[in-house]
Amino acid sequence: MQLAVSSPVLSPGRDNANTVFDPSMGPGVKKGGTVQSPLKVESAQSCEPIMLLQERPAAERERAYAIILASCLKRFQIIKYRYKDHSITEDVISTLRGVRFINGDLMEMQITILNKRNSERIAADTKYPKCMIVNSYFPVSLLGLGMSSSSQSSCFSKMEEDDIVFRKQEVRPFKNLASKWHATLFGESCDVCTVIELVHINKLDSIVIQVNIPGYHWFDVAVSFNAKAVTLYDSMASSVFNALTTCIEMPSVDNCQVLAQLTDRKMKDLEIEYLGKLCVSVGIQPSGNRVDMLRLLMRPMILQEIMSWLKNENERTPREEQRISFANWKLAISSIMPQQSAGSNACGLYTMAAADILSSGGEVSFINRELLEKEGRRNMAAICCIDFGEKIEE
Repeated sequence: MQLAVSSPVLSPGRDNANTVFDPSMGPGVKKGGTVQSPLKVESAQSCEPIMLLQERPAAERERAYAIILASCLKRFQIIKYRYKDHSITEDVISTLRGVRFINGDLMEMQITILNKRNSERIAADTKYPKCMIVNSYFPVSLLGLGMSSSSQSSCFSKMEEDDIVFRKQEVRPFKNLASKWHATLFGESCDVCTVIELVHINKLDSIVIQVNIPGYHWFDVAVSFNAKAVTLYDSMASSVFNALTTCIEMPSVDNCQVLAQLTDRKMKDLEIEYLGKLCVSVGIQPSGNRVDMLRLLMRPMILQEIMSWLKNENERTPREEQRISFANWKLAISSIMPQQSAGSNACGLYTMAAADILSSGGEVSFINRELLEKEGRRNMAAICCIDFGEKIEE
């Protein structure tokens, strides 16, 4: 998989030069003038068409739209669509109508469909990119270790509550995670105890992790073992960038851990000036609002937690020759991710399209924003309810 972090897709008024942000120089400063990012690579089209952007016959498009409309009706019988271990109800499908926040069950089903497609391609072509797409249950479990409140809900979805306390606990291993991923991607079980061992044995190129902040946002984090980078792809990332920065490259995870800086502090006790300095330390333009800054810090916080998990997996890997050196790895927020239209609530569509193209060796800059927002919801209904899902009436 290839990663690019300097972009032809920029917000109006943003500097179009390829720049690398140096946190030590303050916000919006270019290091040594205009330079090429160390993560920049040649543009690459995907090996596969993006499922959500596939052109469909008019009759099929009308059928998919009818399924979405019907899902909003009140019925006595329950209608479900099932694919493998996943099922979606009409209540779930109804979130595809208008500009509603897309339900996680739809996302999980399509991830399963994409992994199945990739598994078949890997089996048929040794040169096909080896990438595992991970559903949002994994990051919820991982990030839940570091955040809690009295209501045990995500601190990102209820940031207005004053009783939220940021917690940092040790990263725990996930039982049988590596063997489950091996079975998903390669079609057979394998006795591997860590993800790093899985990467070594199968020469895995990348892992794409879908992150869901409940009721607030969807985005992807891609771990590239070739580019030695953990990169966040966010369709609302324009709010994170400084005015002159087209790429945010985070400090080393050992240098500045956002969550560690917030540990055991109540949200109401966090001074705005302190949060502003923390934003600057990781290359983010601070705002004058506590909640806004915490939501901006969410991105580097998640990047650093995923890096911490990778290092923990590395330490648990029994054979030293299978371990990876993370000394020169980069943490970055991609700026080539197309940005969603205001009020579209389309982050789920962008997240799924990005996972699709990244897993098959392409770049997110090839995502057609206008087509995705126009046809993406209807195509997601077609994929889950016509192409792959089996209709069941109860």
